[in-house]
Amino acid sequence: MEEAAKHLLSKKREEKVWPILLIMGIFSCMFILWYLMALQHRLLDIRSPEFRLDSVVVSPCPLTPSLAVAASAGGSSNNSNWYLTATWDLSLVFINPNHILGVSYNNFRAGLLYGDEEKKDKLILAMTPLPLPPLNKMSQTTINFSLAMVRSYVGEDMANELLMGGGSGGCYGAARLGVKLFGELTFMVPPQGSLVEIFGANNLS
Repeated sequence: MEEAAKHLLSKKREEKVWPILLIMGIFSCMFILWYLMALQHRLLDIRSPEFRLDSVVVSPCPLTPSLAVAASAGGSSNNSNWYLTATWDLSLVFINPNHILGVSYNNFRAGLLYGDEEKKDKLILAMTPLPLPPLNKMSQTTINFSLAMVRSYVGEDMANELLMGGGSGGCYGAARLGVKLFGELTFMVPPQGSLVEIFGANNLS
């Protein structure tokens, strides 16, 4: 009888200990994984790619937003919208500062946005895909591309800002415009294979 009681007590203790050991094992594995990832990041010295707008040319010059007046059901013409047709030719410098890792992009796009930098609800004026080639360690390349606005809605505030002047030296003026980059970034360990993938976006104003 005493043996049976001891066996039952030992079994209950084992039932209580196993969940604790399992939890400790899970946390230990998570810590080891985190440590290895941190060590890998430190050894590889992973750095984010850098982007820089080298030049921006807009045509036509000067910019002339057009006003479209729409008649309402009652016959009045109080509803008006501003539109703009223009082409922005940009030169983007793509830099990989990593000493070991190569960088490649998938589904990479550039968008022309209007609005204040701190606001999230910016107006997207144009979007275009960018076929960026893979970039080896410590190298850079320049991508030339165009963002076309074909009768894009801009609103009255932006239309007033975009009423730029023009002369022999080109267009002049100021507007709250920026270029935002979208895409899937892959760090590659040479000679092949990917290390990690992230989704990111960079703002170039």
